[in-house]
Amino acid sequence: MKKLKYIGTLTLIFFVNAFLAQSFYYQAHNWEKTPTVYKPTDEQKKQDIIIVFEKNSYEIAYDADGQAVIYETMHTRYHVNNQKGVDEVNKGYMSMRNVIEEIDLNARSISSENKITYLNRSTVKAVDNFENAGAYKIFAIDGVEPNCDVEIKYTNKKQYYTYSYNVASSNYKTLEFETHILSPKNLVYDIRCYNGLSNFIKDTTTTDKNHWILMQGSIHSNKKEKYSASKANKPAFMFQLSYNTDKTKAKIYSWETISKEYYNCLLYTSDAADE
Repeated sequence: MKKLKYIGTLTLIFFVNAFLAQSFYYQAHNWEKTPTVYKPTDEQKKQDIIIVFEKNSYEIAYDADGQAVIYETMHTRYHVNNQKGVDEVNKGYMSMRNVIEEIDLNARSISSENKITYLNRSTVKAVDNFENAGAYKIFAIDGVEPNCDVEIKYTNKKQYYTYSYNVASSNYKTLEFETHILSPKNLVYDIRCYNGLSNFIKDTTTTDKNHWILMQGSIHSNKKEKYSASKANKPAFMFQLSYNTDKTKAKIYSWETISKEYYNCLLYTSDAADE
């Protein structure tokens, strides 16, 4: 019994040391220190809002106790053309579904004269069930006016999941879309893209973990229409755990196994999370 306890203690020490030695992608994901407001083209000015960029990352890692978790970073910058656009983005929304720990939350507006107004954290409010979409944090963004930019960036540590379906378009045109998926070397993922989204590329320069990257230019807006299948037609990607090479080289999940879950994603993903 003492020997088993000793081995268990050594195992815990190993995981703690490994966790402390880890570096995470989100730690190097910063926003510009001195940003300048986006200058839209005449054609872009006809829209209420333009998404200048959306840069997200999903990093699977082992926690100090050896449990897998996922660090999600969402980083979006909008350009606001008119008052209707102001009304759309003068509040920010962050889903707290399956969140273990809130790592970081930042937001700011950048005026047409490049004046920066940062998030007033006293405006951040927790809502248990926002519009039947689960727990959210909602916050005001000050300084939003026509011809300004709004930037929101947050990172959450979340409960581990084996697959995820993610829509890459919104109600507004996106000028630059970028996503990173990272995992320990022993966790191998299959990734598929749908409806014209570019394929992920394996980053061969990263040697201590798996790293897949998607970068795409313009993605057109895809406004939701009542009784339409617009969600099924949106550019999207799905990633799923395929192998754990520490356990076995047998395939854990097949695309056939999760086909029903993919269908459920199209039907039941909440409207609040989709917009």
